[in-house]
Amino acid sequence: MHAGKVASKDKHLVGLKFSNTLRSVFRPLNPIIDSCFFHTANILFFSVISIIFVDMKALVIGATGAIGKDLVEQLLKDDSFDRVEIFVRREVKMHSAKLVAHVVNFDHPEQWADKLTGDVLFSCLGTTMKAAGSQEAQWKVDYTYQYNAAKAARENGVPIYVLVSAIDANSKSKIFYTKMKGALDDAVQQLGFPACFILQPASLIRKNTDRVEETVGIWALKAFNAIGLMRKYTPISTEAVAAAMIRLAKSGRKGTEIIVSKDIALVTQ
Repeated sequence: MHAGKVASKDKHLVGLKFSNTLRSVFRPLNPIIDSCFFHTANILFFSVISIIFVDMKALVIGATGAIGKDLVEQLLKDDSFDRVEIFVRREVKMHSAKLVAHVVNFDHPEQWADKLTGDVLFSCLGTTMKAAGSQEAQWKVDYTYQYNAAKAARENGVPIYVLVSAIDANSKSKIFYTKMKGALDDAVQQLGFPACFILQPASLIRKNTDRVEETVGIWALKAFNAIGLMRKYTPISTEAVAAAMIRLAKSGRKGTEIIVSKDIALVTQ
């Protein structure tokens, strides 16, 4: 890994923190700013700050999944990101001047690892046991593919990493799924990203889902939540998870943070 690459990328963390700090300082003056001609100057000022410091290049794996679709849609609407590159297994129908789609073979990361350069890698790739067909196949998608991408991104100097894990993820778990998710959580934390955010959502509320068992499960959890039970497993929408991922990437915070399900929605408040 080249120190020069890392230093040039870490400036975005400094810029984001600087911009966020300025917004906090000026927040008490918002009523005055919004009620006079300074409002236009305020917009122009922070637009310049954004151009100088904040414009970011986002990398996404898992862009065609439930969270990934919402994430890419929100990134394309966010002026803080001037380029969004997604890594997919087949052609996609998404179109935008900001979007670049790389069709890749995840079994051969060495063929495309050099393209993983930017300011933040969003990782939300995953499959189900039913779709994968075996534990080994699911591990390859959920763990190996995501770890390989994270490792390559860090070696290329990407400073920010945002991963979607799962509630109760624990590498020592006796349950295959939570053990797999926990193992990846542990592994990516060792890669040395200056900023590493791991989100552990509970059951996901997906738009237009055709998974009957998932719909029934969400309904049951909401019923339990309504009487004060199983609050830890309160369902959360894919849009909310995607919004939290973006907010964390833009926060300017350093270090590793694990955001449990009940706190994910709070990130965007």
